[in-house]
Amino acid sequence: MAAQQALSARFQELLKTHSQSEVARKTGYSLSNVNRYASGTKLPGDFCGALVQGLGVNPAWLLTGEGAPYMADISAGTQRMAGNMLELVEAMNAVARMRLGALQGKHHLRVLRELNDALVRYEELRKRLNEHSRPIFRQLLNDLDSALRKFDLERVTDLRKAATQVARLCDDEGLTRRLMETSARAEFLARNADGALAFQRKLALSSLINSREISDEDCDVIRRYCVTLRGQGRLREAFRVCSAALELARDREESEVFHDLAFLRGRILAGLGELREGLVQMQAHAPLLGERRRSSAYPALLRALLLAGLMAPMAGFEFAPDLYAPGAVSPATTAEILLEFACLRADAALLRRALKFAEDLPGRTPREMLPVLAWPRAILRALERQARGADWQSVAPAFASRARATGLVPALEAQFHSLRGDKRRAWTCHQAAQQYLDTLPRHITLDLLWLAIHHRNALGLLAVESGDPEVLALRARSAQWLSEHVRRGFIAFAP
Repeated sequence: MAAQQALSARFQELLKTHSQSEVARKTGYSLSNVNRYASGTKLPGDFCGALVQGLGVNPAWLLTGEGAPYMADISAGTQRMAGNMLELVEAMNAVARMRLGALQGKHHLRVLRELNDALVRYEELRKRLNEHSRPIFRQLLNDLDSALRKFDLERVTDLRKAATQVARLCDDEGLTRRLMETSARAEFLARNADGALAFQRKLALSSLINSREISDEDCDVIRRYCVTLRGQGRLREAFRVCSAALELARDREESEVFHDLAFLRGRILAGLGELREGLVQMQAHAPLLGERRRSSAYPALLRALLLAGLMAPMAGFEFAPDLYAPGAVSPATTAEILLEFACLRADAALLRRALKFAEDLPGRTPREMLPVLAWPRAILRALERQARGADWQSVAPAFASRARATGLVPALEAQFHSLRGDKRRAWTCHQAAQQYLDTLPRHITLDLLWLAIHHRNALGLLAVESGDPEVLALRARSAQWLSEHVRRGFIAFAP
């Protein structure tokens, strides 16, 4: 309460030099809201951020009363503070240079006393700053959460800047972790996967290093990090992090989040080509999940069973309706799995059944389902000999949101042209896909189903009777890739 009263008092100080209409104009808030805040209503965190952005108010002064009121006025104060800090650093360096045996006499004792007094004052200041800034920091994070839920990117940007400034004044580890979590979400919202990954890495490492024992919350943080790594194709790194966390969390084997993390490890193993071992882990841990987590995990299990040849393709449509729990997983996820598998097999009857399943999903508009439907529709037209080369132009945009897979889209186009009988265009697309694979960084692992399509294309396009050594080498490499993965359990990859 005292902190809020002090904040309101400092806002009154601002109103002595700015009219309420000016404040409203520069912050983007209505005049009626500014009038309410001037009358003593609690100032929300996003309004404080707007004061900093619109009026150039010094956030440290606004929140704690420390420093000059405006950013433009703090240069002299900053210089004085810098001078004081320099003196402190010089004193500490002087002590560091002294040998313990040389700390004799009144002069050296005075240096040590001054250093101690300076450090005591510093700790007192940090404590005061924490007391003043903690409630403001918490409110800013609450406002940031609200803005993220509303997808209000402009407010998210302003609130993150304000919260980051206040975080420098507050040593609350829990609030700092919240800021990292919300920052990761904000980066995802802005489609900056690398930025989101950087925040998640800090959180995951903090969970692994700082905790005496891994908690359920830590497991969830690490799981989200591994999911992000997997989404970027960094499966080997995801596997290592996941395995380390599971070893450290052995005491939590009865916890649902432990089984969720173990299920994810199995899924990652399957993505790395070890389908049998991965499937064993997925089947072992999926039944131990609660309804919500289990229904989110089952589509991945369905995909693994189909690729392993342990489920008849048509049985997948009977398995699918039992997967959903409200809010747990989108039926479109399951539809996409069934459609991709039908494209892999290039089976017209299976494609028709999968397309009908996807088109009949309740509450889904054709526009929402376009990315899921475009590719299989094109493949079905090619199988039915009704496709034209220009038909693929409507398919490519459907993959725009799948950045890490974009380089392999030519493999899917090669399949399309091959099925419609245009071997020349199919070969051009196949070469583009192979060139992408040849330059792919070693730490990136692509979707094995898409890779299987690429290698099956090679067997169909490259004649075994060709006398060209390069063609024969490419064909042999693809045949070896397919046979190796069939040996590892990917029965669906068999030519």
